[in-house]
Amino acid sequence: MNHTTIDLEPTTRASSRPARAGRRIASGMTGFVGLLLALAGLALVVVHLTARDDDGFYTTDAQLHSGGYAIATEDIDLGGFVPNGLIGTVRVRAEAQNGKPVFIGIADTADADRYLHGVRHSEVADFRDHGNSTYTQLAGHSPASPPAGQRFWIAQSQGPGQRTLNWDTASGNWTIVAMNPDASAGVRVDADVGAKVGWLIWAGIGLTLVGCALIGGAVALARGGRPSSARVPDPA
Repeated sequence: MNHTTIDLEPTTRASSRPARAGRRIASGMTGFVGLLLALAGLALVVVHLTARDDDGFYTTDAQLHSGGYAIATEDIDLGGFVPNGLIGTVRVRAEAQNGKPVFIGIADTADADRYLHGVRHSEVADFRDHGNSTYTQLAGHSPASPPAGQRFWIAQSQGPGQRTLNWDTASGNWTIVAMNPDASAGVRVDADVGAKVGWLIWAGIGLTLVGCALIGGAVALARGGRPSSARVPDPA
């Protein structure tokens, strides 16, 4: 009995072309997303290793000044809900540039706005180092009373030298204020704000691992499903 074989290679190759094209597209997209995640994770790890001070805070500092009676941050919006430990502890430090005492306080934005309503002061629009911060200047009069006499501060400190506030963040809208303790005009301070975020390193490691896994999956997807020829014996 004679047996013949049927070469299905041309048909197989033609039918597999759309599948291979789909795999290439999926592989490219998966690899691209994986690369982005891996780079983001590595960046967080680098920030964790290089940007913290000796106390474990990620900090930014600036030289702030105002010809008015106060320097205030813009509304710090932490939303309606902040899980415990998501932002962690915030540290605010300030020291008067002229060696005089300084007052710093943190308050609910609504309370701070009421106290500073109609008061000539500067609102920090962009917090930068080397004295390059930008401000919104608000005209007005002097405060009705010194800042330390107000009861709405959730944290405050005043005196000579460097003053420090450690604040466990909570959801809400907050404002940081620096003033002269006697509420006089002309406020000049060297300030820094830092945050201690314990989960940042783990987020960086996690993103790196997920990104590498996606890149590996993309490579495997690109290598899979290579074309092959099939020869089927003729039953006759």
